[in-house]
Amino acid sequence: MRLNDSVKNFIFDKVYVAIVTISALIGYGYQITHCSYGVDDVIYDWYIDSGRLVSMGRFTPWLINKFFKINEFTPFIIDFIGVILIILAGTVLCAVFEDAIGAGKVPSWIYGVFTSLMLVYPMNGEVYIYYMHNGMGVAFLLSAIAVYLMYKVQGQKLKGQLLNDLIAVVLMVFGLCCYESFSLVIVTLGVCIVLLKSFSGEKLGIKADGLWVVTVVVATAVAMVLRSVITRILCAAMGLEVYQTSGGMIGWQFADNAGEIWTTLKNQLMSNYIFYGAGYFPITLFLIAAAALIVMCVYFSIKNKDIWPIVLAVLVVIGQFSISFLIGVMQLYRMCQSIVVLVAFIVFAVMIILSKYKVGRIVAMVLSVLVVFEAAREINQLFAFEYNMCERCADKVKSIGEYLDANYDLSQQKIVFVGDFTRSIEEADYLFISAGEPGYRFLNWCDVHVYDYDPAVVAAGRFYKIETITDGDVLTWSTNAYGYHNWATQRLFGHYGYDIRITDTAEEYYKIIDKYKDEYSDTDEDYLEIDGYVVVVLK
Repeated sequence: MRLNDSVKNFIFDKVYVAIVTISALIGYGYQITHCSYGVDDVIYDWYIDSGRLVSMGRFTPWLINKFFKINEFTPFIIDFIGVILIILAGTVLCAVFEDAIGAGKVPSWIYGVFTSLMLVYPMNGEVYIYYMHNGMGVAFLLSAIAVYLMYKVQGQKLKGQLLNDLIAVVLMVFGLCCYESFSLVIVTLGVCIVLLKSFSGEKLGIKADGLWVVTVVVATAVAMVLRSVITRILCAAMGLEVYQTSGGMIGWQFADNAGEIWTTLKNQLMSNYIFYGAGYFPITLFLIAAAALIVMCVYFSIKNKDIWPIVLAVLVVIGQFSISFLIGVMQLYRMCQSIVVLVAFIVFAVMIILSKYKVGRIVAMVLSVLVVFEAAREINQLFAFEYNMCERCADKVKSIGEYLDANYDLSQQKIVFVGDFTRSIEEADYLFISAGEPGYRFLNWCDVHVYDYDPAVVAAGRFYKIETITDGDVLTWSTNAYGYHNWATQRLFGHYGYDIRITDTAEEYYKIIDKYKDEYSDTDEDYLEIDGYVVVVLK
């Protein structure tokens, strides 16, 4: 069956559409109806006009935003399109799964659970709270279509596969030029399709299934190389070498401080995915799902007398962290997309197995409702938190702007911002695991006995449970964004109608900062005049 026919069957399936629609409304209803002005929004045009996105290896979002002028659309439209793109990607993958399992063998509601969980899994919020999230939806869809194209010609002679594989590689390149983490998404999907066959009772064959996995890995590797080549060529042509940082995939391994980076990565892995998982639902669910996958694969390896399911399961779970060790940064938003797909697939597989039994079918339905609803609730909470935080920053900016406008000559005096905008109690309660919450005592033990932290400090501390938005609010972030001196803060105030002047050079900026630290850091004043400059102390 052709792709458009397969997708059309799901789109016109009332049960499938109902489940996905309800999940979308619960998970994204708040986000698409509440417009916030956050980190990416402040310097959106700089990302595009300066070519910064290209230098980061993200040519596709740059191209999309260059031609379609995304910032000219209302946020509602952009967020709505982002949701639709992820749903379409999930639907394409359902078509692939149905092809692998066989049409009519799995109830449509289980496919609906897969797409819903792929949509509302809270880790998507690590990227979706930023204005550039349109790249994520595009990459999901391109990756899904690429996998579909390769799967449809699986087993054919090389000549028959060549055209589809070439088109798939092109789609992969554009997908990886959204986020490098989609290399892992594609490989994960390739393994998941093979595991589906095993769960259906088939014994995996090295010649057929092994060759398929190798083909996916090789195609992805080619796409990764092409991404790096394209990035370097574009950077050279556009004069962007000065910006180029994360366009490549490998490099830190040869740095002088490679040992320190390795230790940091190892500690972050233990922290984010073993210890702190106790306080962050999507990490907890990932760990549970990974354990469930291992158990299922052990069972089917024994049942089918086939070692490959357990081998693939171990590799695909461990492989979720490979992207971080390639680029040298253990950032959740750089790797969360593959975890989203893997967890959605594992839940999908568990539902299939349980639904074969009468009682199991009831358990599967209840379990799927609980998992999808909790995931949707979590991501909705994250969106609400981010919106409220941005609104509080907006109020603070307006308050500062009004005071500066009333008390200083903004056409003559330059403004310098120092300090951090303090989080509200509500924000801290949301971001941290505190005493009495699940996992708190375990985290205390880990910090003392694993990381050798001072017990007194640990006893008084709290722990992050949400990653990306802990980078700080937009006001604090703007004061030194990308190493520049308050330029993003100037843009932030300009958005709310306050035209402020800032220092012209970094040297000028740090001269005032140093004097503030040496002579005024103990003051309780919110506004100071130092050598003719107005220093705003954020608190």
